[in-house]
Amino acid sequence: MHFALAREHLDFFYQHHYIEFEDLLTEAEVESLSRALQETLAKRLHSKRETLAKTDIKTLYLSGYDMWRDNPLIQKFVLRPQLAEIASNLTKVRPLRIGFDQLFTASENSDHLFKKPRSLHQMSSIQGTVCGCILHLSSSAIPVAQATLAIEEDM
Repeated sequence: MHFALAREHLDFFYQHHYIEFEDLLTEAEVESLSRALQETLAKRLHSKRETLAKTDIKTLYLSGYDMWRDNPLIQKFVLRPQLAEIASNLTKVRPLRIGFDQLFTASENSDHLFKKPRSLHQMSSIQGTVCGCILHLSSSAIPVAQATLAIEEDM
């Protein structure tokens, strides 16, 4: 499906260096992706999905890197042409390549890895990073007691 960007979208993005879109994924897609994330994390951690909420945030963070490589459903979402088209239209860069995917979450035993804001360049060691895409799933994507996440924009 083609996603048309209005002039207002571009103006907002160029002024603020970020933009939010709603309803890029259907509820069914969010549920499916959430389940795939939980299953992949549980498999990587040799545990059950139900115990993920008790896993410390550092372990979840380290285990949540490049999940698209292990799960075809996650790959389908991460490599979605619609997301690349939006990013390319906003940044005016073609072609774009995926650097990695990273699951950001928190757990009840976390030490809040994301206490202070971090830029995309601070979060990535990949040089020449053009943009990032954050898919915010419902808080039930990985069941947790509290979630604290702050990301600042690069200037």
